[in-house]
Amino acid sequence: MKLSDLLKESKWDKVKSYLLQYYGAKENDIVFSEKSIEEYKKVYHSLFHIEVAPSEMLIWIKFDTYDDDDEIYPRVYATDTTLRANSTELEHFDITPVPWKEWLGMEISDKTANELDLNKIVALCLYEMTFTGFDEETIQQYWDKLYKESEELKNMTPEERKEHTFTVDDLRKELGLDL
Repeated sequence: MKLSDLLKESKWDKVKSYLLQYYGAKENDIVFSEKSIEEYKKVYHSLFHIEVAPSEMLIWIKFDTYDDDDEIYPRVYATDTTLRANSTELEHFDITPVPWKEWLGMEISDKTANELDLNKIVALCLYEMTFTGFDEETIQQYWDKLYKESEELKNMTPEERKEHTFTVDDLRKELGLDL
């Protein structure tokens, strides 16, 4: 089943409740404002009007803990359903920069579809799709800027790189953190 099929069966109120469950209030720290919830709602409804593009990617949702944190976080990623010539395993991809029409054309892995409520899948995908912006132009600008900066960094001499970057240890010292 494709993400676009799940979207058609989903209900905004249930999707919203999962967004709030996973990304809402955490220890009195409100992650979502009313404005951002409205932005998610706009994106959700706009997805119904986007032409679906075929995709060879398969969406997976896995729940992981990070570092020393005991809290479990959802991770949305995709695998290319075609094996590479020199590989026996499917590659995992971050799909946040993928155009929304391609997201909609991706199949949901059987494991994900069987283990999670369809509204939860839509909510977690919606969050990932909008991680860097609530419209595709903003998202593309973000990724273009990131790519440009990475190219600039690659082209720096070691001296320039040292002048324009810092280590995590340097940041900790500057912020007075003893981690």
